[in-house]
Amino acid sequence: MFQESDYVDDRRHCFLVQTGHSQSRYFSAESRTDLLRIETAWNRAIYNAVTKLGSKTFSVIYNGRTGGLTLDWTMGFALYDTEAKWYVWKYRFSQLKSSSDDGLNKLKLHFQDPETRKVEVQELESSSLHSLLFCLHAFLSAKVTSVDPGFLHSS
Repeated sequence: MFQESDYVDDRRHCFLVQTGHSQSRYFSAESRTDLLRIETAWNRAIYNAVTKLGSKTFSVIYNGRTGGLTLDWTMGFALYDTEAKWYVWKYRFSQLKSSSDDGLNKLKLHFQDPETRKVEVQELESSSLHSLLFCLHAFLSAKVTSVDPGFLHSS
């Protein structure tokens, strides 16, 4: 949703859709109710797409080694070392406390161990960072949506 200062023209009830290819489109709805319907449909569509997809793996570099970062609906995050042929680490989505990126190819994921409360930072490089971030956001949005079963079953 936009704040009043974010509007590009005099229309109200606006939203911006960004694609994985750095394009964006600015839309408006007739009323606040219509805007809320669009938002609800959007969240439901993301949830349905992510749960149908199940998992997505991105090629990454971790500590100078090639690997695959997998976002998995049931497992969470997993980094597979393709040279050693084993998982370096795994975290649930709920363990992600923050993330940051350089906008080019570097990503930092901050995970908190539920028992020790210690935060571990995992640094990755990806040639498809933008797509990875959009997919990560979709998985996290779907997880948030899934905690409200009433939302998913409402029309």
